[in-house]
Amino acid sequence: MTYNTPVRYKFLKKDATEAGYVADIMQKLAMAHPDVSFKLISDGKVVFHSPGNGDMLSCIHSIYGKEVTSSLCVVNHEQDGTKITGYVGVREAAYGNRNRQHIFVNGRYIRSKVITSALDEAYKTVTMKNKFPFAVLTLSVNPQTLDVNVHPTKTEVRFSDEQIIFRAVYHAIHNALFGEDSAAVQPEKNINPWKRPDDTKKDNKQEIKNLLDFV
Repeated sequence: MTYNTPVRYKFLKKDATEAGYVADIMQKLAMAHPDVSFKLISDGKVVFHSPGNGDMLSCIHSIYGKEVTSSLCVVNHEQDGTKITGYVGVREAAYGNRNRQHIFVNGRYIRSKVITSALDEAYKTVTMKNKFPFAVLTLSVNPQTLDVNVHPTKTEVRFSDEQIIFRAVYHAIHNALFGEDSAAVQPEKNINPWKRPDDTKKDNKQEIKNLLDFV
């Protein structure tokens, strides 16, 4: 009998597809909160396990592996009240879509044409056409300059001054690649990305539940 089947169940895709959606959400949560340890298990196998040591590079390593983390540049820039940190890929770390571009604003995963446009402009002379660089960027902005109610999913946001954000992101990435801020990830940093402080051994179940409720 199917008359009492939940409506959502009828629209579920294949198990592998739905598992991919779950993995994507969990990975974004892990990168948004690198101080919390996340472990995703599917069919008895560990898909990924972030260390929760507060180090974004360690978190990226747990998701994408050593090959990606060894080809990243550090982003650390502040301009016009906007602080931008994270990692971006060098020429080799470029892909055929934006699936490996992750933007977080004030701890929330978001999508922004302004930020991706600034990213594209900064890489204009670096990547080939139709290739998109790896990027994990965390922006800290004044909450009063941010509107998160643009879309029901809360992933699209509107900035009160998009030009300020564009310039800040562009210069942050350009400086990471070419300027005074440029610094490649040190090879020794990739050797043991799982080193964690003692306080990360605590039970994170309640913290993870709170984060999932937030999303």
